[in-house]
Amino acid sequence: MKSETKLYYVVPAIFLVILIAILLLLPKNKGETPIIAIPTRGPLPTRVQFENVRIPSRAPTLISHPKKGTGASDEQNISKEETDLAVQKRELRRKTPLIHSSFTVTFDFSTDLFRVVLNEPKSSSQTVFNDWLRKNYPAIPLDRFTFK
Repeated sequence: MKSETKLYYVVPAIFLVILIAILLLLPKNKGETPIIAIPTRGPLPTRVQFENVRIPSRAPTLISHPKKGTGASDEQNISKEETDLAVQKRELRRKTPLIHSSFTVTFDFSTDLFRVVLNEPKSSSQTVFNDWLRKNYPAIPLDRFTFK
């Protein structure tokens, strides 16, 4: 058993010594770039010719359009009522929560409606709110409000 154990140590040691000797004996070419030779057999062909091959040439069919451009209109076709509604709605939405002595106005983004909470007595608060709305935001109709 001792001879088998020696073989496990001796064979790798011999292999290691041979490897180190080979590495030490190889010439060192530091800084030199290897030269790679590419065999050629004359000039490379610049054009390949095929015999009896015909490729039909088809020009694309152009469709003329009477109107030049992208098709977008330079004119805005939005009515004055829609513009006024959008502007006044934005202004009121920016002021919310708006607290008045007779009512409070908030905006509900999920329903895109203004929520009005009327103070007691509700009938007089409703009248005050309607007058305030007509005076300050006449373009916003009452169907854009929910009342509580």
